Amino acid sequence: MRHIAENHVFYRDQIKGKLAIASSPIHISTDLWTSPHRHALLAVCAQWVDQDYQLQKALLGLPECRGNHSGERQADLIISILETFGIMPKLGYHTGDNATSNDTCLESIARRLKENLNIDYDPKKRRIRCIGHIINLSLQAFLLGSSNEALIAALEAASEVTSEDLLIRFSQALITRRHRGRRRLSRSDVDEDYLGINGIPALCKLHGLAVWARCSSLNSQLWDDEIGLRLGIDNETRLSSWYHVLDKLFKKKSQIHYSAPETRDERMLHAIDMGWFIMNKYYTMTEDVPVYSAALLLDPSKRDAYIKQNWPDEWYDNAISGAQAIWKEEYNIELPTKPPAAPSAAPDFVEHESNKLAQLARNMKVKTAVLRCEDDFMTFITAQPIEIDSTPLQWWCASEQRRRYPRLSRMAIAILSISPESSEPERAFSGARRTCSWDRLRIKCANIERVECIGSWLREGHIIPTSRGGFGLSMMFSALKDDLTDSDDDLEDREDID
Repeated sequence: MRHIAENHVFYRDQIKGKLAIASSPIHISTDLWTSPHRHALLAVCAQWVDQDYQLQKALLGLPECRGNHSGERQADLIISILETFGIMPKLGYHTGDNATSNDTCLESIARRLKENLNIDYDPKKRRIRCIGHIINLSLQAFLLGSSNEALIAALEAASEVTSEDLLIRFSQALITRRHRGRRRLSRSDVDEDYLGINGIPALCKLHGLAVWARCSSLNSQLWDDEIGLRLGIDNETRLSSWYHVLDKLFKKKSQIHYSAPETRDERMLHAIDMGWFIMNKYYTMTEDVPVYSAALLLDPSKRDAYIKQNWPDEWYDNAISGAQAIWKEEYNIELPTKPPAAPSAAPDFVEHESNKLAQLARNMKVKTAVLRCEDDFMTFITAQPIEIDSTPLQWWCASEQRRRYPRLSRMAIAILSISPESSEPERAFSGARRTCSWDRLRIKCANIERVECIGSWLREGHIIPTSRGGFGLSMMFSALKDDLTDSDDDLEDREDID
């Protein structure tokens, strides 16, 4: 474990050097997780565009969250990690789930930034809600699941009455219904994971229709007279047989009367309404975070034409004004003629020598004039959308766009590099669960953090293996022993495990 600890300290400084010369703000995503040995861990992940204009990710820390899990406590841990990596002044947006503790956390971070660095940080506008979590809540409401947040919001929107008793009765009815379903499955010899088409009502009906048409010549004649198309039948040993049946079925799709009164399903309509209530609740909140509309407007394949075509007219002005405010307040400024020298935080021996031929070509390139009128937010978004063969972020990171739009490209890169969901913390938790397996539950939280950080840095290419010309996980870091004050205790606890 000392080997892991030494490498963690060494490569942590390398990540710190990369973050110092990033081309975009450092966006973070966080989440809490309880490990199998009952310790709460807070994952802090970063996402940014590096000096070569490539999107980068890294797990910065996985500290233990002892005591309460309030927003203030999480903010203390996050600030400690941000200060370790020296990125407090470059903090961008925060992506997290819909827990109210995230609001308190960002408010606490904003106060510390104002007190210590005199930086104005709007916690409301800087909060990005995880889209995956929102979809999950909506789906739970649609399926009448066990999410209290989803059910309460759906019931309040439907009845405009806030009642805990209503939720309790509703949940009890769902539990009773679920238990009845489990008893029915337990009486069956068929495992519920291998129900085949029995778990898909539409395919069950289609199979039954095909069987009915083939069971007698009379049925077959009636089918031919009315439909005029042999449906065929599926084969249990050949999955591709379903494609032949479905292809023939879709040929008659236009003749199916979906709007017939007898096909109206009130239960399905109610489920759709519940899911829609949740989506509408969080969609409305995006009005307070103009970066959502700004990201859409800065997509060269959409611009404001997309909003005019797909959004209600009353939404247009607010979307444009909110995004334009970001442009005027943060990016509509004169840029220095020469970029500032990059700090030499990373050791020289890990820097790769630049390609001399590419450097010579850059020096010989004729510098073109930048048209001021083009490098403007309103001019760009009102122009005709164009097709692109890459992501919007990759399009803006191209040298051609950065030369043509020096100020606007900074805004686009900063916004389009924000993570839309907090999936990186979830990946860290998945790895941590494998690290602290049932036979290794004495492993300390500090060691879990080191192992998972190094694993993340390896996956994301921040640590280059020796097989690819890098240093890999080297053994020789004796000069760093002063930073490893807690590793000896960890080794004693793990002697009987390793």
